[in-house]
Amino acid sequence: MHPKLKTAFVLTLAGLVFLAWATAPDHPKVNSESIEAGVLESDELYFKNLRKAYYQVELREDAGFEMLRHKDRWRASDGMASGPFFTIVSNPRFDEAYVMLEWEDEPLRDSLFIEVQNGVEKIKFTFEVGGVAAHASIAASLFENFYDQELKFYAVYQGKREEIWKTEWQRKVLRTALKDYFRLVGTI
Repeated sequence: MHPKLKTAFVLTLAGLVFLAWATAPDHPKVNSESIEAGVLESDELYFKNLRKAYYQVELREDAGFEMLRHKDRWRASDGMASGPFFTIVSNPRFDEAYVMLEWEDEPLRDSLFIEVQNGVEKIKFTFEVGGVAAHASIAASLFENFYDQELKFYAVYQGKREEIWKTEWQRKVLRTALKDYFRLVGTI
């Protein structure tokens, strides 16, 4: 091979690699317009073989589904599952998966309000009991915010207002669980 041709090839390849690196997003974008509960077999196999080991699985035989809670959520909260965390609910009989917000490993018994605060600006989200489609939509909106370290999150639940998801470790657990869920249902 001619030396000039080899140099041109290497420089072109290096330029393409740099361009791909420079234009890549910091984190995956969720297509919040098309969040559906259906799970493709390929996505289910990926999750089952590579990601499920990171989750504590509770099998609900009465309802025929699995509740998957990220194992590190307890470590992220000093040994206690305090406050809200997202749980993946898998229904293998119908090839569906849902995301649900829980408070201290229990399903919500009351409405939960989450405030995202950046200085003076506030955004409020409301989680109702049930309503898994709404939970997925709000989870998509919150997922984008977990990468911003300047934001503060507050929860109002059962009459108490407290700051939640304060540490980077807690946010990492939430990002990971939501990323796994959105990959499972094919929106990333």
